[in-house]
Amino acid sequence: MQKKLFTIRVSLIAGVIGMLFSGHATAQDYNEVLDYFFLGRQPSAKAEAMGKAMVATENDAFSSFYNPAAINKNQGLTASTSYATPYYAAKDAYYLFTGVTNNWGTRSAFGLSIFHFSFGTPITITNETNPNLVGTGITPTVSMYTLTLATRLIHNVHAGINWSYIRDKSNYDGRTFPRDIGLFETLHFGENQELNFGASLYNFSNANLKYTIFDQYEIDEAVPQALHLGTSYQLNWGTSTFNYKTIKTYGIAWHVEYVDLLNSAYHSGFRTGAEFSFMEMFAMRVGYYKEDRNDYGYPESNKDNMSDFTYGIGISLPIEGLVDPKSTLKAKLDLVKMKQPTATKNFDNWDNFSVYNLSLNWRLKN
Repeated sequence: MQKKLFTIRVSLIAGVIGMLFSGHATAQDYNEVLDYFFLGRQPSAKAEAMGKAMVATENDAFSSFYNPAAINKNQGLTASTSYATPYYAAKDAYYLFTGVTNNWGTRSAFGLSIFHFSFGTPITITNETNPNLVGTGITPTVSMYTLTLATRLIHNVHAGINWSYIRDKSNYDGRTFPRDIGLFETLHFGENQELNFGASLYNFSNANLKYTIFDQYEIDEAVPQALHLGTSYQLNWGTSTFNYKTIKTYGIAWHVEYVDLLNSAYHSGFRTGAEFSFMEMFAMRVGYYKEDRNDYGYPESNKDNMSDFTYGIGISLPIEGLVDPKSTLKAKLDLVKMKQPTATKNFDNWDNFSVYNLSLNWRLKN
């Protein structure tokens, strides 16, 4: 047993070291390009509620965004979608996610995801932005299409990779193909306790956005390269009966995560979140995060770090026998409605933002 645990630790450590060396070598500095898409809204209401900490936690199809290895923890077919709005002064802006994962044999899983951010309101093109489209209106949007593959390496250690295509359609046309990697390990302590370890590296391939300017030349802008390291603890106790099925009455989970933006001096920080669940159907969540921010040389008006307390709720509804007598269908609803954090010291009166999630999970009974 001890030899097996030692092997698992060595695998995880080697993987994390590989992440660090694969990304640090030639990364271009990140200069806040598309920060609202990469570092703004979360696709998962659960993540928003738990301080954005999610690298070592199972989270339906949303897992592909936080740790591609974690989709291998999903059982059966899982489909998730979310809608978030607004984004600060852009009151019509929205962020939409749709994703699906499924098992592939007994050791692996695959997933497909679409991320779409739109400012909702067209802007008028002027000479200063793009003379080829003077006077026309365009709604800036960013979309990302992701293929995720994950597999179990040994025992309870899983690895995963994302291949993504990003398209920025605004004043200029930008495209890139980043790749992400992740590791996920679960240690079980009896039937009711588990400890998870997670690590992921977004854009380990050093992909840059390539913009075509006036159909004449191209420029490269760096995509953030983020290392996430975290752990989570889950404890369940008590038993109840629902629809002739035995379920756990109470559950608690706690997640801690460290984030380092490897190609920037900013946006690194600490995240933590907790969840209390009742009857495996009702969940209350709280969280906290703190990260470094760029004050752009104006410390009297701009913050050099951002922190906030977060919260939200979740409902899981087990629906037996709707599709097939031998199947299990679950529907999950998650909701967050919070004040938008501000990076300036002079204004703190933004409208609240909301994130709505729906997930469906269907699997064959053993």
